[in-house]
Amino acid sequence: MNEHEVLLRSLEAYPADPAEEEAFVDGHVQQARSAARIAAEVWHGGDPRYVPGAELFLRALDDLAIRPLLEIPVPSDAADAAVYVNMLVEPELELRAAIGSRIDAMLDDRRPVPMPFRPGPEPEESPPERRVCDEAYLAMRSLVNFGDDRLEIVLDQRAFLSEPPEARDELIRRARGSAAWQRALGNDPD
Repeated sequence: MNEHEVLLRSLEAYPADPAEEEAFVDGHVQQARSAARIAAEVWHGGDPRYVPGAELFLRALDDLAIRPLLEIPVPSDAADAAVYVNMLVEPELELRAAIGSRIDAMLDDRRPVPMPFRPGPEPEESPPERRVCDEAYLAMRSLVNFGDDRLEIVLDQRAFLSEPPEARDELIRRARGSAAWQRALGNDPD
């Protein structure tokens, strides 16, 4: 049985119990990050014969190396610290640009998102209809307004979703043309 089939069988029997789920996911995360963790540890202070290869390997892993690199201390050597920060940031920026491009395409998707089933009595007010483009807009705002206050984000989301679809479309159109979003996509806003 190959790795693909093993994972499919695991997904078929995905644990419903939260503790079992946590252990299941943790095991897979540990396995997936194992090589990157070893390389990060070697690069940080392992056998000098392997350090150059470990650095090249971590760079080739791109975003997969970010979490293992965050688990090691910042190198004490200034040159290594500069390499370290670049190995963290460069793949993250590339990933953000790719996510932004995907979100930008989804801003055109007006399909409604079905409301999930919620047991219990019907709410007094129906929640507003959400569309794929609305979810993409909210994701866009989170990506561009990185570090905003969580309460402010929730209030902004509620205000946006309480608008009628036509008003949301206009907000999406304006945000999509904003200089901040165009820069996030790697476009020259001027």
